[in-house]
Amino acid sequence: MRLPSIGTLMRIPGVDKATAKLCREVMATRDDRGLRELHLALFKDTIRWVNSCYNPPSKSEIRMSMLNDLLGGHGVECIDQQDDWSSYEDGPRWEYVSMGDTYALTIVRDNERDTYRVCSWGDIAEKMED
Repeated sequence: MRLPSIGTLMRIPGVDKATAKLCREVMATRDDRGLRELHLALFKDTIRWVNSCYNPPSKSEIRMSMLNDLLGGHGVECIDQQDDWSSYEDGPRWEYVSMGDTYALTIVRDNERDTYRVCSWGDIAEKMED
């Protein structure tokens, strides 16, 4: 799995070195136990959301929600190339933390390649149009 470096994560406005390290820790954690052992006091919104779900969210959804908590984002959203939304067995192609601006730097997860990157979701949407 490819993860952004601490320095790259610090390019996101408002992200200091400690927050960047926590973001990498969240992205790198692969098991449920590891996610639960992370600093739970920082993820109150994620814990509240998970506890309210009838069906448990996926690990990827939980990680993205935790990243949203760390970045102070406006929720997790997705973009995809498909016109047919009925074939979402594996979920959307890209998920990102919404920072309130199409071209604001954020963390974007490519579910197809199992990678994370720092970019704007607007840049991805423009490439999809080509």
